[in-house]
Amino acid sequence: MQQLLMECLELVYFKLLICMNYVICHKF
Repeated sequence: MQQLLMECLELVYFKLLICMNYVICHKF
């Protein structure tokens, strides 16, 4: 159960990182 939660969190974090990179790149 905890393993699955960690993987899910990792995925969300990764997507958030990509989203932030996209926003920052297109803002400046």
